[in-house]
Amino acid sequence: MSGSLLPSFAEKHIKLLEEKLAGSINDLQAPPVLKESMLYSLMAGGKRIRPLLLFATLDAFNQETEKGLHTAAA
Repeated sequence: MSGSLLPSFAEKHIKLLEEKLAGSINDLQAPPVLKESMLYSLMAGGKRIRPLLLFATLDAFNQETEKGLHTAAA
């Protein structure tokens, strides 16, 4: 993966990850104020390097991103 591909790779995979995170929180049976607080914390950014490394590893082995989505969201 060349340096010019990294931003588009990261953007695509972070979007997938954030959709998964938001969906997981929305599926919880919890008070709305708690879910709102959890989403605020999760979507504040940062802490995305490990999921990106997982996605890059999957890509290197020609595996689908979805195989690691649950693990990346953890």
